[in-house]
Amino acid sequence: MSLHLTLSKPSIVLALTTVFCAVPTWADDSSIEICQKPPVAGYDSVDCLSEGLAVVIRSTFERPYFYHKHGYIDTSGQIVVPLQYDKARSFQEGLAAVATSRPLANVATVYKWGFINKNGVLIASLQYENVESFSEGLAMVEKNSNSGFINKTGEEVVSLQYSQASSFSEGVASVQKGDKWGFINRTGEIVIPIQYDYANSFSEGLALVEKAGKYGFINKQGDEIIPLKYGYATSFSEGLASVSMIEYYPSSEDNYGFIDKKGDFVIPEKYDHAYSFDNGVARVVKGDKWSLIDPSGNRVTSTKYSAIENFNEGLARVEKDDRFGLINRSGYEVIPTEYDYMESFDQGLVIVTREEKEGVIDNTGKVIVPVQFDHISYTADGIIHVSQADKHGFIDRSGTVISPLQYDEASVFIDGLARVKKDGKYGFIDRTGNAVIPLQYEGALDFNEGLAAVTKNGKSGVIDTTGAIIIPLQYDDAWHFNKDVAQVVKENKIGLINTLGQVIVPFEYDNIDTFKEGLAPAQKEGL
Repeated sequence: MSLHLTLSKPSIVLALTTVFCAVPTWADDSSIEICQKPPVAGYDSVDCLSEGLAVVIRSTFERPYFYHKHGYIDTSGQIVVPLQYDKARSFQEGLAAVATSRPLANVATVYKWGFINKNGVLIASLQYENVESFSEGLAMVEKNSNSGFINKTGEEVVSLQYSQASSFSEGVASVQKGDKWGFINRTGEIVIPIQYDYANSFSEGLALVEKAGKYGFINKQGDEIIPLKYGYATSFSEGLASVSMIEYYPSSEDNYGFIDKKGDFVIPEKYDHAYSFDNGVARVVKGDKWSLIDPSGNRVTSTKYSAIENFNEGLARVEKDDRFGLINRSGYEVIPTEYDYMESFDQGLVIVTREEKEGVIDNTGKVIVPVQFDHISYTADGIIHVSQADKHGFIDRSGTVISPLQYDEASVFIDGLARVKKDGKYGFIDRTGNAVIPLQYEGALDFNEGLAAVTKNGKSGVIDTTGAIIIPLQYDDAWHFNKDVAQVVKENKIGLINTLGQVIVPFEYDNIDTFKEGLAPAQKEGL
C-alpha cells in the first residue's frame, strides 16, 4: 500500500486579514456590502463572521474517504468550536445549527441536526432531520417528517405536528397541515386559519398566499388586502412586489410588473420576468435581454445583457455576446464584458478566463495576476496558487511572486505550510516561499492537526510543522491523524496509533472505517 499523492485542487475560499469589502467610491452607500473574515490560513473555506464567529471547513481524510469537517473560529482566528461537524451554519441570535452524518446503505447520507451555543455546548441534541436558524427566539425543527418549533433551551414549545413550517417573521410563522397552509403565533395558536394552498412568510406587513392557483396578499388579521387574482407573485421588498396576471408556467411575454401595497401597478406589466427589488434596483427580463430598473421603472443599465446575476460584494456578474463583466447597482460597467468566463467575487478578487488562460482582477478591474496561467485557485492569507505547463507556484494578492513556477505539485497552505513536489521529492514551503521542510521525501500528505505523514526509503512515519520526526519512519504506510488517531500499515495489516506513536489497535485488520461516536467498523480476512 502506498500513499495516495494525487494533487487535488478544491475550490478554496480566500481567507484574508480581516477586510471590509466595499464597492468603489463611485457607488452609493446602498450598494456597500460588508464581509469580515478572520486572519487565518489552513482552511478549505472561511465564511464571513456572524455574531463574532465564522464557520470554517477543512477536508479531513478518514480512510478510505475525504470528509469536510466544520467548526467555528473567532475574529482573531482562534478555534472556538472544534472542526467536528459534517454541516454547520452561521450563528443567528446566539445559536448555530450543526449536524453530523452517517451513510445509509452506502447510497445516501443521513444528517442529524441540533444547535450549539457560542461555547460549543449543545442546547438541542442532534436528533432532527432538518432545522432552520433561530428567528425571533424560535427555530423550526423537523423529525419523522413532522415540523414544530423549539426555544433557545431546546424545549419544543410548538409540538411537531405540521407537515411543513417556515421561520417566524413579524411575530408569526406559516405552517402546513395536510395540504393547506395558515399562520401560528409564538405560543402555537392558529391566528390565520389553515386554508391556503400556499402561504409565504410575512414581509413588510403582508404575506403572499395562494388559493386555487391565484396569488394575493393578506395582513396579520387575515384580511385580503390585495385580492388573490395573480398567476404569479413575489413577496414585498422595498415597498414593491413583482406580479403577473399569467401563471409562471407556462410564462407569457409582457406580463410582469410591480405593484405597491394598495395593489396598484407602479411599474406596468411589460416584462417577461421581474425579480424583487434589492437595495434600490431590480433585475428584469424582456425577450432575451436583462436590465436593471429603479423603483420608478427607469432603466438603470445603458446596456441590455443576456444575463445579470445576483449582486455579490456590491457587484453583479453580467454576460453579453458570450463575454462576462461586472456592473454596480448604478449600472456602471466596472469591469468590461471582455472575459470568456468569470468566477464569483471573493473578498474583492475574482478569477477571470480569456482564451483558456486564467488571471485575477480586483473590484476596480485592476489586473492582479496576468491572464496567462493554465489554472488559478485561491489559498489562504491572500495567497494565490498558479500553474502553467504543469509547473506550480504562488503569488500574493498584490501580484508579488512568492514562489516561482518551479514545482511539479503544490497543495494548499495548512498550518502555514504548503506541500510541494520537485524532482520526485516532497517537502513543505512557508508563505514566503522558503522550503522550511526540505524536499527529501518520496511521499507526503498535507498537515492535519499539526502533523503530516511522510515516506522515505519506502517507510512511513509522521513529522510536525518544524520537520521533526514525531513517529519514526517504520511503517509501510501512514495516513492523516484525526482526533489524535491515525491508521498505519505494517505487513499489509492495518492498525491504529496515537500521537505518541503508541499502538492502540493491533495490526490485524484489512480495513478500518470511519469512527462515529467512538466506534468504527473494521474488517478482518474471512469475516
